[in-house]
Order: sequence, then structure tokens, then C-alpha cells
Amino acid sequence: MLPVSGQQGHNIDKVFSEGICDWFSGPCLLHAFDQLKKIKRDKKKALRIPVMDRYKDMGLIMAIGKIEANKIEIGDKVRIMPCGELATIAKILVDEEVVEIAKTGENVVVGLKGVSEDQLHGGYVLCDVDSYPPKVHTIQAQLQVLDLLEHKPLFSIGYQAVLHCHNLEVPCEVSGIPHKLHRKTGKRSRKPPAFLKDNEPGIVNLKLDHGVSVEEYTSYQQLGRFTLRDEGKTVAIGKILKVNHD
Repeated sequence: MLPVSGQQGHNIDKVFSEGICDWFSGPCLLHAFDQLKKIKRDKKKALRIPVMDRYKDMGLIMAIGKIEANKIEIGDKVRIMPCGELATIAKILVDEEVVEIAKTGENVVVGLKGVSEDQLHGGYVLCDVDSYPPKVHTIQAQLQVLDLLEHKPLFSIGYQAVLHCHNLEVPCEVSGIPHKLHRKTGKRSRKPPAFLKDNEPGIVNLKLDHGVSVEEYTSYQQLGRFTLRDEGKTVAIGKILKVNHD
């Protein structure tokens, strides 16, 4: 916890003055931001750019996203998943500047040739031509249930929510709960539980409303962690253990 006062400007860019919030001895907000560890992204793995949105400009389909792995150059070919179409990179913008190459971790706008607007949407992924995530309808995940809705107090088979993973949103349904996890040791239960309750962890099978491209957490963390939301509230967080190929 880091206390601040936006109205008074306390502990924003300078630590608290003497006599104000004496119980707190930590950094101010901006210093805390400076101390945050950078997210590790693999520069050597196959290309992954989750697409946030797209628009058309001067005959090109412009995809907005962040390079989570590898790099791109003008003239590169990419595969668009989950549709599987191929496209050629004709333009790259980084911070609104036209560049010839963009690297891991950079926010980019990528101009694509050879693809139409209906073949690219938010939640799709630009990938290496020969190494790309599968199109999946079901996943197995390790998740932590948070606070469920008052009128839906049990997380059980048939529970419906919306899965948010990278720039993707897809309705899903719990199709199985193979194991409940011990909170301290992480040990799996021998028998499948009937349900999970608030603040309980477990292994869960999820059936997705339609085919999407996600990754196992151990392969690409940014494409393998997710939240489950129900009626606008986050009810669980988790990581994908296994994707079932179509």
C-alpha cells in the first residue's frame, strides 16, 4: 500500500513532509514507479504481436499492438491468427514515427498489405509465418477465485464469464474442475471438487465461445495470463496451463 493525496499533492513526486503520515516510510509515487521491474520479453522467440485494434489508411490495414516477442521489419511476412491469413508488413510506426524496424517491447502501428478489414480484429495475433499459436476452443488453466457475485456464490461447472487475455475478450463456460488446490502447498486434490468458493484456487477447464489464439503461460507469459469477469466484476485470475489444439 502506498498512501498519496492527489488534492494536496502529498507523496506524489516528493516524500511526505514531517508530521504528515509519519507511519509511512516508503517512497513517493513517482519513485515507486521508477523502481518497478521491467516486464521480461523474449527477443529470440517467434514473433507475437497481440492486436488491440485496427483501421484502414491509404489502402493499408493498420494494426495497433505491442511486440511481445522478436522484432519486425518492412517487407516481413506475418501470419494472422486465428484466421491463418498471410500479410506483408508495408509500414511501421513507433511513437507516431515511421521506422524500418521495431523491436521487442515497443508499441507499434503496423501497416499490412494482402489482408482485408474483415480478416483482422482486436484480439487477433500477428505471428511468425511458420511458428504461430493454435486456434483453440478449450483450455485448461490454474486460477484463483476472488470474490464472486452475491447471487452467484459458487464457481462450478456451467459457470459463465468473459475471459480477458492479452487484447482478447471471449465468453467462456466452465466445463470441468479436475482439482482444487491447497492454498499453501499448491497440492492438487485427488477428487474433482463440486465447486470452488471465494478465494479458493483450482485447476479448471474452460470452453470458449469461439476459436481464439492464446498461449500456454510457460511459453508466452503475456499471452497466457488472464482474468475472468462477470457482470463487469473480476471474479478470478489465472494462467493457461494447456491449450487444446483444434
